[in-house]
Amino acid sequence: MTGGAGFIGSHLVKRLLDEGREVVVADDFSRGSVRNLLDLGIRIECPKVDLRDYGRALGVVEDADVVYHLAARVGSVEYLHGSELDELRALQDNLVIDANVFRACVEACVKKIVYASSVSVYPIDVQQKPGVTLSEDDLSYYNPEGGYGWCVSGSTRIITYDGLKQIQYIKPLKDFVLGKDGKWHKVLAVHRRRLLPNERFVLFKPSRGMAFWVTPSHQILTSEGWRKIDQITPYRPGGRKNTELLEPIPCVSQEKPPSKLGFRYKGYKSTVVCTEGFWRLIGFWLAEGTLERFTGVFAEPGYISLAQKDKEVLEKYLDVIRRLDIDPHAKINGPHKNGMCILRFWHEGLWHWLFNNFITKLETWKNVREKTVPLWLVALSDSDFASFFAGWYEGDGKHESDPKRKALGVSTSSEYLAGRMYTVMRARGVNCSLSIRRTNAKENHIVTWLGSHYQNNGHFINKVYSKKEAYAYDLEVEGEDGYSLPGCLIHNSKLIGEMQLGWMRDVDVGIARIFNVYGECEPLDETAHVIPALMRKAILYPKEGFVVWGDGNQSRCLIYVSDCVDALMRLEDKASSSKIIVNIGSDREVSIRTLAEKIVGLSGKDIEMVFDPAKPTGPVSRTADISKARALLGWQPRVGLDEGLRRTYLWAEKRLMST
Repeated sequence: MTGGAGFIGSHLVKRLLDEGREVVVADDFSRGSVRNLLDLGIRIECPKVDLRDYGRALGVVEDADVVYHLAARVGSVEYLHGSELDELRALQDNLVIDANVFRACVEACVKKIVYASSVSVYPIDVQQKPGVTLSEDDLSYYNPEGGYGWCVSGSTRIITYDGLKQIQYIKPLKDFVLGKDGKWHKVLAVHRRRLLPNERFVLFKPSRGMAFWVTPSHQILTSEGWRKIDQITPYRPGGRKNTELLEPIPCVSQEKPPSKLGFRYKGYKSTVVCTEGFWRLIGFWLAEGTLERFTGVFAEPGYISLAQKDKEVLEKYLDVIRRLDIDPHAKINGPHKNGMCILRFWHEGLWHWLFNNFITKLETWKNVREKTVPLWLVALSDSDFASFFAGWYEGDGKHESDPKRKALGVSTSSEYLAGRMYTVMRARGVNCSLSIRRTNAKENHIVTWLGSHYQNNGHFINKVYSKKEAYAYDLEVEGEDGYSLPGCLIHNSKLIGEMQLGWMRDVDVGIARIFNVYGECEPLDETAHVIPALMRKAILYPKEGFVVWGDGNQSRCLIYVSDCVDALMRLEDKASSSKIIVNIGSDREVSIRTLAEKIVGLSGKDIEMVFDPAKPTGPVSRTADISKARALLGWQPRVGLDEGLRRTYLWAEKRLMST
């Protein structure tokens, strides 16, 4: 039982022990406590276990026949959505915990898994309408609460270890993407589905990145925390302070770049010193150069060419080649009929060094090799890197440059090169942007070195995706809840846990989408949900004011904890390889105002209720369709709201008075 010392978990442990089952409890006590077990009369060994550690997860489940997986980071509206750091930690921890527990279950040959999912997997925009009843079929894997889900079009470019890549060409288990921690994380799966008739993409444009199609209510990381795309404040010069988009600083290996290169060829030794002039030559080759045999010219490996219409530019690099003693016989030919002049020189060692470091190692999705840059350029000295960029700029620059605003842009058709250069510059702390320009059928990627005063803002363009057939994509990333696009970070999670279970074989699975549960042993502190929070305020009144968040018109379906436990145990019996999914909740809706009045009545006090619409309220309405649970499990709630509230209030009063 993961999360066995928590609110629902402790009640479930008691029921299982009462039926003579042998139970092993795993909990990190971040929200649960041993006191929950003691209050229920349970005497059981309960070691502290951090399930983010795979070894600990495996040790817990290795002898189990059945695993009830309830462990998760959860909290109230204020706790989870009041702080972007709390939300980030919760999302990341849940992904890691789920992945570790499921992997451990497979390795330990566990026969059954009962997974506590959440109502939060359902579309949040649907829950913003009054009187909504949610059934299992309402989950379309788009726009669930919290912004999880498939959200972007297949042409969206994301930052990978190899460079820029469209999400539709990402290869699971081979590609690595940049997480919000700045580290590279393996892509476990690429999810794709057809866009539904009631869905739409809008265009979003970060000022330091390229525009991409995304569902408008999906979330993006900003200086104010996670924000929905359509809530991002657009940039207005001289206007109110606008929202800044956050993106991670890449962490790359600090492999040292060479200070000199030593080569041998058929008994001939050569040393090339890596001066500022050398790095400028390499940068210019990146823009205008070729390795002749690699590009199809019938010549032995070793011939390197630079092409440019301006012969004076080539003469400058010819001087560098001779001063560095790369090839004393190098010469310039042309101009040819197309107006181009060619600087051609030979150095077999330098040819192979360029091929190994500046040409993609793997075949790209286009089935061609492309130019790239090694990540060790991050460790170049400032002067050497400035020279390298100056050479690249001299060849492919001046296309997006703005001397007055100190912005230097370089254009390349290679998305691998553009993505790698953007990663290198970001890792060096350079303020830069990566955009795309389309002319006819050609795409050019623009890497721009920006002045330090440039901010990274963004805005959505109210333009609807017009193609008839569109697909929504998302990634499952190992140990991460988000991935980086140029200029921003979007995220992808209980929903991902359900997906992972759906792919598992040789194990029976039951998934419970749990709605609002209340009862004894639920936290009464600042992380409390609505019922224990209101009960705490009533019990402590008038020392604590009885403030109800919102106007009281929002509604919930509420289920007493013993009914939830009964449903979970019945789900264990019905779990199968076809992955049973059921709602666990109530089909009776009650407003928060009515709920507050009932709790005030239980207190017996003359309490003045204050409604605060400025406070976060969560969804407007969420009621469970439990017809499937009735049919499959033979289950329905038995404890009425008034009786459940009475039991819970007596427990809460005793707990608070004792502390």
